[in-house]
Amino acid sequence: MSQVNYTVIIETDQDRVWDLLMDVPKYSKWLQGVREAQLINVSEQQLGAQLVFDGKGGKFRFDVVSHRPKDLVAWKLRPSIRGVFSLIQAFGTETVGDRTKVTVLELYGGVFGFTMRWIMGRWFRRKLAQTLLSFRELAEQKESKKS
Repeated sequence: MSQVNYTVIIETDQDRVWDLLMDVPKYSKWLQGVREAQLINVSEQQLGAQLVFDGKGGKFRFDVVSHRPKDLVAWKLRPSIRGVFSLIQAFGTETVGDRTKVTVLELYGGVFGFTMRWIMGRWFRRKLAQTLLSFRELAEQKESKKS
């Protein structure tokens, strides 16, 4: 398994960050490559929920495979082809004083996953950085509008 991760500090509290992570319809505002995101089998993001991301490459389904409120949410691309390709994307949050540390992690599995990561590693890292910076900007805008 191969991975790419990126971390930022956001100038707002963990509750606000977590609320934004759980607001699936707003994903298109910060999640790189996503034009529309929706939950398809439940009304809120939780363990076992399914998400559909519509973007440049088409529609992709993800299952929520980990959900610890105000701590971690992780999705796995569906369907994964065992041994050939799998993708898990996770967002973790942690309080640091009156700010929040947010880490995004992508895990690529299978032969194709390792190959993609090896060939496109810099691009994946840049994409994750852009995603997290867009997320930070949106979270901090929300904070300043409420103040």
